[in-house]
Amino acid sequence: MAEEEIESKSENVKLSKSWQTYLFEFVSLTLAVFMGFFAENLREEMAERKQAIELAQNLYDELLTDSIAVGQTISGRHRMNGALLALKDYVRDSSLSNVSKGFIKNFFSGIHYSNRFQPTDVVLEQLKASGSLSYFKSKELQRLIHNLGGAISHVRQRNQIELEFGYTYIIPFNVKHIDQEYLPKITDLRRVPLNELLGLINRDSIPIPFEITNLNQFKRKDVINMLLVYRNLVENGASACNYYREANSKLLIELRKEYQIKPRRNK
Repeated sequence: MAEEEIESKSENVKLSKSWQTYLFEFVSLTLAVFMGFFAENLREEMAERKQAIELAQNLYDELLTDSIAVGQTISGRHRMNGALLALKDYVRDSSLSNVSKGFIKNFFSGIHYSNRFQPTDVVLEQLKASGSLSYFKSKELQRLIHNLGGAISHVRQRNQIELEFGYTYIIPFNVKHIDQEYLPKITDLRRVPLNELLGLINRDSIPIPFEITNLNQFKRKDVINMLLVYRNLVENGASACNYYREANSKLLIELRKEYQIKPRRNK
């Protein structure tokens, strides 16, 4: 009887050890699978983070370049606005048979040298087309990118309206009434920046054989109306540029905040 009890206890001990072994192996296996899964997720998250930083850097560089360009455009549009007002006053009150240097300068500043901002969205469109925008997890970042897209569309719409107005009114006016030989004469057929051109006009040594052609067909009121409408388009375009500049600035700030981005230094 004693021997049977001993054997029974021995079998129970073996059975208990077997369950403990199975349980240990099960827990070990589960833990290994979990750790492997965790490590893989961590690796993927690190890879996505690295990819997001690279994409954010490219987007940041594009935005930074445009932030400078749009600022220059806004300044140029302020100059255009003043020139168009001065032209309007001159057309209303002054002689058209012997135009002043002021008229010539304001004509080139307000009409001849257009100042339109062309937003760059190469990187942004690449991100959209490839689905890479999903790497940006921040909801605020996603919202600001969406706002930037809207601002770009608005700028391009205003540019298109101005172009259509130019084709319909500005170009026919120039062909009919503006001396097209003047600019090649004083620049020696060169394409010069506006500041250089205005400097040439101011020089006393430069003759100014500028004339308004077809004066008998020049209708002051119609021209004034054209200038005022164009000025309104210029102001609306400046507002669109300001809206873009604000959207651009906010996105740059958020990219720096989210990814600690700094402008790349030119080597």
